Amino acid sequence: MVFLSTTPVDIVLTLLQSPYLRNLKKFAISNFEGPPIDQDHANAIDRYWSLVFDAFTSILRSVEKVRVHTPLHVDCCTYFARMRSLKELKWSAYSEIPVFGGTSDNDPKEAVEKALGSAFAGFMQKPRYWIVLH
Repeated sequence: MVFLSTTPVDIVLTLLQSPYLRNLKKFAISNFEGPPIDQDHANAIDRYWSLVFDAFTSILRSVEKVRVHTPLHVDCCTYFARMRSLKELKWSAYSEIPVFGGTSDNDPKEAVEKALGSAFAGFMQKPRYWIVLH
């Protein structure tokens, strides 16, 4: 479990590179921090999760099931295309936390589902995925 306010991103990246995680089949990561307090904080959250998603999707390629409880991030959806062993993705988020990435859609859940559909377009067997807003 990762707590944005207390876990520096370099520590998270180092942990993800552990040789003990190479054959991992299930992976979960969470953030229980509330909505951003200002634009600088929102930008920090955006950068943080972009780095974390980039890292775990490129390093943990053997993972078949992913559970994330983080802010929704449309631009990070493309990273999941790296995870060719992925069979299931459940992405939960709090509805009061903004969606990051390039979207102007009124329905953030729909925007993320569309981006994931594009990310998985080249898969022989597309992973099942759920977006859950609380």
